[in-house]
Amino acid sequence: MAINFKTAIGSSLLVDVITTSIVIYVYFKKKTLNIAVGIILGVGAIIGAQIGSAIAHILPVVPLEYFFQYGPYNGILYDKYVLPYGKIGYE
Repeated sequence: MAINFKTAIGSSLLVDVITTSIVIYVYFKKKTLNIAVGIILGVGAIIGAQIGSAIAHILPVVPLEYFFQYGPYNGILYDKYVLPYGKIGYE
């Protein structure tokens, strides 16, 4: 696919905001939403997406690609769930 990395990040952040908004709406309709938590998550997702897109716009592509491939979060998950089992697993 011919989508550049920055466009992919922006699209991913947009999907995150849409998904969070839909989940909040569904839980609200089912009356299983803790309003305070829903507001915190919704506002956090929107603000986080804006900050993430601003950072992605400013930084060059290579550091972004490096962070998403080898960042600390990916390393923690790999070390905890993949290395001990030789495959992805939780038990």
